[in-house]
Amino acid sequence: MIWSQKKLYGSNTVDHAMSVKAFARAVRGHVIVQEQDAIVQLLLQRALNGECHAEVINSLQVLYGRVWTDKVVVDDCTLLESEDMNLITSELPSVVCMLSAQLRTSKLWIQYVHYVDIMKLFIYAERTSDWYLHLYASESMLNLFAATRHFHYAKACRIYVQQMRALSSEQPDLLEHFVNGKQSIRRSDRLWASLSSDHVIEQTLMKSVKGRGGLTHGRGMHDSARHTWTSTLSIFAGFHFAMMKLNNLFDSSDDHVEIGSARMKRDVADLAKVKVYLIDNDPFRFSDSENLIGLSSGVVARPHDSDTCGNAEDVG
Repeated sequence: MIWSQKKLYGSNTVDHAMSVKAFARAVRGHVIVQEQDAIVQLLLQRALNGECHAEVINSLQVLYGRVWTDKVVVDDCTLLESEDMNLITSELPSVVCMLSAQLRTSKLWIQYVHYVDIMKLFIYAERTSDWYLHLYASESMLNLFAATRHFHYAKACRIYVQQMRALSSEQPDLLEHFVNGKQSIRRSDRLWASLSSDHVIEQTLMKSVKGRGGLTHGRGMHDSARHTWTSTLSIFAGFHFAMMKLNNLFDSSDDHVEIGSARMKRDVADLAKVKVYLIDNDPFRFSDSENLIGLSSGVVARPHDSDTCGNAEDVG
């Protein structure tokens, strides 16, 4: 398992992340494994196989640095028309299709990259209140829900997407609110500050219920206590907001906590670890076209294991 073998997380953390009890750490782990310095870079090396490889990579790194430092605008169409970008956009899809068609292990890892991309799109849509991207990402997850046997999610999500697609004709006023960014909840004016309603419930309501002075630690779960607590929750929220503002306890920085220097330094170090692991255990090196093979162990999955869940031993 890459997360534990490369010391990204401890064994207990890996267990919690894989059982969806540590959501943020699971997302970070998948993004690091899938990032450009890991699996995607291996695909780029095959797409840019030749003398131009180092030159193109260096050119793209310079371009990325210019975008990151706001020296060029990422929406500038001329960036997409450069020779290096055209080379990648023309060669990379053909390499991906070839590997997916020829090798089953390669196909598994390419699918993994694709689904992590969908996860990132969904998170981006939620955090920036992008309604149409939210619908696209939700629709893209339908086959993943069905393949992983989350049939209730697949059924509910299909109905949800179908109903939301019909808003333009049935409830155009509601659609206008969603398009204007009101499908998610904001607690600040930052770009990356929108949250899904269930996350807000977990971070505010449930935190208050389980915190000191809440229902589970103090007042108790009696009917009268629950009624009093829920009836006065909005009033005390106003008091809390006023006291925070009075004492200047709000973080006024526009930067997200995850792009701080300490977090970025740790991410770079972990990316380097994963990159070394995947270079030594290249998921696209196998010649067996029929079976799924573990990257580090070389164990071949039995036929019924391959048909049901695949071989994801090295992902987590």
